[in-house]
Amino acid sequence: MARAIKQKDINLILAMDRKAGDTSGKAGGRVLILVIILIIVLCGAGYSFYYTEMNVLKGQAETVELYLNDPTVQAAYEASFAAQDQARRMTAAMEELTSVLINLSGYPDMNGEQFAEIYGFAGTRVALTGMTYNRSSGVLQFNAACDTVTGVPIFITQLRMSGIFSDVQYQGYTEVVTSIPGQPIVDVDPETGVETITPTTIEKKAYNFSVSCLVKHPQPELPEINREE
Repeated sequence: MARAIKQKDINLILAMDRKAGDTSGKAGGRVLILVIILIIVLCGAGYSFYYTEMNVLKGQAETVELYLNDPTVQAAYEASFAAQDQARRMTAAMEELTSVLINLSGYPDMNGEQFAEIYGFAGTRVALTGMTYNRSSGVLQFNAACDTVTGVPIFITQLRMSGIFSDVQYQGYTEVVTSIPGQPIVDVDPETGVETITPTTIEKKAYNFSVSCLVKHPQPELPEINREE
C-alpha cells in the first residue's frame, strides 16, 4: 500500500513538472513577441520622426532659396556691397585727413633751400650766427651783425618779403666798435736815413641785432575723395 502511494506521488510530481514546463514555454514566447512588437514600434516612430524632420528641412531650404532668388533681396545685397565699398573709401579719406590735421598741429620743417635763401639775403654784408629753429613754435632765431647801418633794415625787409615767414621782428641794433691793426706809417729821416715805423689802428664798426622769424603756418587742405558717379 505504501509502495502504491509512492508511485502516485511520483506521477503527480511529473505531471506538475510538465505543466510548469508548458507554462514557462508559453511565457517566453509571449515575451519574445512583445520585444519584436516593441522593436517594430520604435523603428516606425524613428522613421516617422526622420521623415517629418526631412520634410521640415526641405521646406526651410525651399524658403531660403526663394528668399535668396528674390530680386529685391539681391538688389539689397548688391547695395550693401556698394555701401561697404563707399565706407572703406570714406574711412581712407578720414585717415588721410587725420594725418593732415596732425601735421597742421605743428609747423613744417625748414628745408635747405629756405636756409640758402636766408643766407643769400645776408651775403657778405651780414654775418649770421647762433641760428636755431623750434618746430613746435615755428620760430627761427639767430644773431646778425651788419657792417653798415642801412644794411640792417634792408636785410629785415628781404626776410619779410621772402614769403617764408608770416612775421619778422628785431629789437633794434647795437653799435660795436673794434680796433684792428692798420697799415703802419714809415718815416725816413732825410739826414740820417733812419726809418721810423708808427703803428696805426683802424676802427671797425659793426651793428649787432637779434632776429626772430615766425614760419608761415601751412594752410589746411582737404584731401580729394574719389566718388563714383
